[in-house]
Amino acid sequence: MKTIQYILLISVFLYAALLPEAWAGEAGDAISMSTFKRLTIVERLLSQQKYTEAQSKITDILNNLPSKLADRAYIYQTQAMLYLYQEQYDLAKKYLLLSYQQHALTEKSNVSVVQILADLSMHSGDYKQAITYLKEYLKIAEKPTRRIYLSLGVAYYQLKEFKNAISPLKTAMQNFEEDKAVHTTLFSVYYELKQLDNAAAVLEGMIKIWSGESKYWIQLASIYLQQKKYDQSLEVMQLAFTQNMLIKENEVLQFVYTLYEKGLPYKGALILNEAFQHKRVEENHKNLTLLATLYIDARENKKALDSFKKSADYSKDGKDNLYIAQIYYDREEFQHTIDYAQRALDKGIRKLADAYMLMAVSFYDLNNKKKAKDYLLKASRFDKTRQISLQWLELIERSDG
Repeated sequence: MKTIQYILLISVFLYAALLPEAWAGEAGDAISMSTFKRLTIVERLLSQQKYTEAQSKITDILNNLPSKLADRAYIYQTQAMLYLYQEQYDLAKKYLLLSYQQHALTEKSNVSVVQILADLSMHSGDYKQAITYLKEYLKIAEKPTRRIYLSLGVAYYQLKEFKNAISPLKTAMQNFEEDKAVHTTLFSVYYELKQLDNAAAVLEGMIKIWSGESKYWIQLASIYLQQKKYDQSLEVMQLAFTQNMLIKENEVLQFVYTLYEKGLPYKGALILNEAFQHKRVEENHKNLTLLATLYIDARENKKALDSFKKSADYSKDGKDNLYIAQIYYDREEFQHTIDYAQRALDKGIRKLADAYMLMAVSFYDLNNKKKAKDYLLKASRFDKTRQISLQWLELIERSDG
């Protein structure tokens, strides 16, 4: 929406242009020559920003109001313009309403007053009143602007009358040049109504018009996710990457986490891996660990292993190496288990007991009982692994006997 400063500016220009027309209007509507001259002086002081002098002049006029309704209407309008200049919007609205209620303005003046009343009502958050004025404007204006339809849609949206907002917004979209505010408001309306097909259609149109806006691609991918159109969602994100959309890292990660939460870890891994390739997400320890976790949940152990190996290079401790050791043990690659468990110990980890047990059972499976016993003794020092390590030691002793 336009700012209140815009309203002030356009109001003043409208007033300056319409005052001479009011004097030259039809006999019944024209203001008197004496009022016109006095208001012209006030208008000139306004343009010079001599507000105190202008207020003094208009106060004198207000204290001796003429009986002619047209004169009164333009006197009130002039006072409203003065208040607008000084950003006293409530008082400006009061006098504009008095002007309007005289029913004596020229057609163009009447249209401008109603428009400004609508704008001021929007600015103050009085959306019900704004709707009244906007509807009145649409009745009397020869060529309503896009901004009026947008304002009407926004007013209905603010009142949560979402269905009523659709018609003016679609009118603004179909009959005027493209405008982001119109499209985004209509998208929000459809989203609130849970009409996701319509919301997606609006976003699809926005992408065609403003293809360089990454946020629209993200929103569309998210909408497809909500609709469980997973392939379309991935396609949108992948297309965004290939077109070098400036998608922020946090947006990509949020999308990946959403896929993960929806039970789609492999699809999340595809997006994250592609983001790495297009330099959209930094390959650091945290993000590589996330990729590995996604692959593990997707039961892609080979890819998980590769990701953990990369993340281990960035890690300050041996936690990732211990994960790698566990994966190798699950694959019955015992020498690799021992190698990576030792790397974890060398780099430093909190879970010493887990590392010792992994090494012990791996040595046992490699038929190196001496080494197995050494690490089982180390594991027996910890509460977590004491019982199981002692059981293993007993088993080895019995097998040796």
